[in-house]
Amino acid sequence: MVAASVRAREVFDSPPPFQNLIQMKKKPTNPFLLEARNRYFEAIGLADKSRTSKQRWMKNRKRHIVEQRAALFNAVSPFCGRADCASMFNKDHATVLHAIKSHEMYLKYSANYGQVYEQATKIVADLAKEMRVYPMGQYRHYVSSESELESLQRTLDNLQTTLDHVKDRVRKNTNPVREYRGVLSGEE
Repeated sequence: MVAASVRAREVFDSPPPFQNLIQMKKKPTNPFLLEARNRYFEAIGLADKSRTSKQRWMKNRKRHIVEQRAALFNAVSPFCGRADCASMFNKDHATVLHAIKSHEMYLKYSANYGQVYEQATKIVADLAKEMRVYPMGQYRHYVSSESELESLQRTLDNLQTTLDHVKDRVRKNTNPVREYRGVLSGEE
């Protein structure tokens, strides 16, 4: 009887099995996002506040605070994935998706959102230039000017090699079509 009551106590005293998963949100590790958040806090007057008040601000659901978070989400979203963006304020990716979808509505109907968004965009643009962070490409991977140039250079090198090979064959006065047909028919 004692063993059963101990087991029962363990079951009822332990947290639900998924409770730890719910509380575990991704911590921001991207230095660009951390710095963007810190500079944004300075701009909106939260830099001097305690850690507790910043955490309260991150959880607050008052409209003007939700709009402030949405402004930074929208300003940072071209530079990172949704989950990374959400980690700045200990939120999940659905919050970022909602902020992005609500962007036009906020711009249209909110009195202060345009100014807040402009401020967030300026902070992020200046920081991106300073840290040499580039927006992610169409397929949501990081694209920098240097990597694009390197890719184009490799393509040019491959094309040059192919062109040189074709020129060599022409110089040798061989007929590539006849050669190709001979390979297919088994003659050589």
